[in-house]
Amino acid sequence: MSAEAVSRQPAGVPVGGQFAAIAHAEPEVRLSPLDGLSASTRDAIAQDLNAQRGHLAMHLETLSEDAERIETEKENGLRALGDLDQRIADLAVADIAAEPVEGGPTPYRGPEHVDDVVEVAGYGTFHRLREGVYPDQPYSMRIQVGTELTDSQVHHLAQLVGYDWSKTGGERLDRPYQDAPNSIVLYADSTKGRAYRHLDRLEDTLAETVEYGSPTRTTDRSGPGTKGTSLVEGLGDLGGVHIYYDSVYTG
Repeated sequence: MSAEAVSRQPAGVPVGGQFAAIAHAEPEVRLSPLDGLSASTRDAIAQDLNAQRGHLAMHLETLSEDAERIETEKENGLRALGDLDQRIADLAVADIAAEPVEGGPTPYRGPEHVDDVVEVAGYGTFHRLREGVYPDQPYSMRIQVGTELTDSQVHHLAQLVGYDWSKTGGERLDRPYQDAPNSIVLYADSTKGRAYRHLDRLEDTLAETVEYGSPTRTTDRSGPGTKGTSLVEGLGDLGGVHIYYDSVYTG
């Protein structure tokens, strides 16, 4: 058979175009980016990747150490704030005069009697804190309990009020004025340090503080042997604690 007969296309098959008998090169298939690279190149790439992994591991370890350091600093900061709060409270009650002014002009009808509005000569009109009556920007507060107070208890009660007052950020309280056998009046300018914004810190805890005292210290940071003690001991159950302000609003 001649070469011409061998190269002819079968009958009915067009020559050229879509069905032309053209030899195509086999496609190059690479299963990995490293295929076709020399062994030395692959080794160099592998070494570079290992070095990058090492740097990444060191970076992660550094970040972990930084996170632990930040957490430690946060805990130390919280402890420092707690210590600062304790020292502020110490200062809040340290300078209250030991001798209260006795007596007062307020009409007295027994320790169980509670008025919503009380007139105190020299201090003005006081309104009892209750539902619908809230402090505005008071300059004085009146604290009434359900028990007649001794002279020492008057000062003691003022210390307990001063402890909770320190939480508002207000200035140190002045000495107490005993306007009735079971109540005291304290000058407390809530506009200083905008303490009026935080009076709830006093109101929420005062009854408990009066009965049980300031929180028990957990460290000796306030002085040797102070751990397990309270800055101000409680007065026990006095038959209730009522807070009055000389500036209120209703709502």
